[in-house]
Amino acid sequence: MSPRNRDASPDAPHDLDALVATVGQLSEQLAQAEARLREMGIADATTGLFSYRYFLGRMAEEVARADRFNLEVSCLMFGLDQPSFEGLLEVAGRLREACRQYDIPARWGKHELVMLLPATDLDGAQTFAERFRLQVAEAYSDHESLQGLTLSIGLATYPRTGVEDAEQLLAACDEAAFRARGEGGNRTVIRR
Repeated sequence: MSPRNRDASPDAPHDLDALVATVGQLSEQLAQAEARLREMGIADATTGLFSYRYFLGRMAEEVARADRFNLEVSCLMFGLDQPSFEGLLEVAGRLREACRQYDIPARWGKHELVMLLPATDLDGAQTFAERFRLQVAEAYSDHESLQGLTLSIGLATYPRTGVEDAEQLLAACDEAAFRARGEGGNRTVIRR
């Protein structure tokens, strides 16, 4: 007598369907876990914006792309004039909503955010910065806990503002934000 063929079992189609469903569920769980791991490496856990490490890598890529395709890339540094954790979260949320799909907003320091605007010239970046600064000032002019929240914004554009690489672009942007705070805050200063 020959051994019983397992594939010939009346339960075989049911077992196979269950196995396929289990493999599908495990594949989806694995994909979700991989996405979470990627996010953990590129996202700031507090603000939900990109991490500064991810930002630095993307900044180098965008400057190289600007060179290759004869484009400009702009960088904005946002400093809270009235630093607070709640203010940081509020401004980060507004920045996430205001940026384009291909912009790169990131947390930079304890109370600073930064954003890279690929393929954006100085005029376009200045328009965005001023519009965003005024939006924040207006939104919090009478806010209960963040009353008077304003931003000092530094702006630099590669290669237009005399910077030669990603590192100099970031330094120029930071320098302009520092000047904006030094000039009384609630303003955008352009590195020329």
